Amino acid sequence: MPWKSNEDYIKESSLCPRCNSCEIVGHSVDIEGGSASQRVGCNECDAVWYDVYQLIGYQVDAEISGTLGSVSHGTHREQDLIPAFLDEVRARKGVALAEAWNFVCEKTGLHYHMETVLSHEDPENLQYRIFWGDPEDFDSDQERQATIFLEALFAILEDLAPRGYVFGAHEGDGSDFGFWPIEETE
Repeated sequence: MPWKSNEDYIKESSLCPRCNSCEIVGHSVDIEGGSASQRVGCNECDAVWYDVYQLIGYQVDAEISGTLGSVSHGTHREQDLIPAFLDEVRARKGVALAEAWNFVCEKTGLHYHMETVLSHEDPENLQYRIFWGDPEDFDSDQERQATIFLEALFAILEDLAPRGYVFGAHEGDGSDFGFWPIEETE
């Protein structure tokens, strides 16, 4: 029985390169420098071969590039939560604020342009005004959009939670939002 070429095997690496069986078993992976290999065998035809892997890049670990623990504390106000959560998305994705903004807009279907407002009397609300305008002048549509945006930020941060962590309110303090270790249940 002839063996597949490397090109054909790479296209269907979940099948034996000799008999096309899906009954293959991989063994431990040996890593050396920028490459790795894994001994693989077929339970159907007893063929044995090595899969060879090459390092092609790296990905930043969310545990290193973001906050563990509290992201926002002591408030449920959208004008406080949205900028804090947006900044955490920016940090975890390793992108500029505008790119994080566009990412969340794509997820929500809400499209706003960030505008820089430098001279404003109330710096506390500066970032929030960039997003929607003055929170005191909200109409019901703006409130709905802010809620959608905040819900999207929650979902995105849940997806970006490091392994072994969950994003949400702290069990002992509902106004403390952040990344908390998942409690093991026995």
